[in-house]
Amino acid sequence: MANPQKIKNSEELRKRITASKGLFVAKHSGLNSKAITDLRKKMRENNSEMFVAKNTTVRFAVEDTEYKAVLPLLTNESSFFLAKQDV
Repeated sequence: MANPQKIKNSEELRKRITASKGLFVAKHSGLNSKAITDLRKKMRENNSEMFVAKNTTVRFAVEDTEYKAVLPLLTNESSFFLAKQDV
């Protein structure tokens, strides 16, 4: 049986993703925490969002959405970027 908290997290993430103008996936291996923090800050300054989530959570969030094309990219360490305006 699925964990209710994980279901809730996936549903909340689905809302954020479907409200965005674009979803991008990047591998973040090799970046230290300072580099990731700096990147997140720059993304916020540009009306975008960077987040790290479990691939399974993102998989449940994007299935049956216009962003399901990212499913094959959900491997290893991934960072996710949401564009909040047209790109």
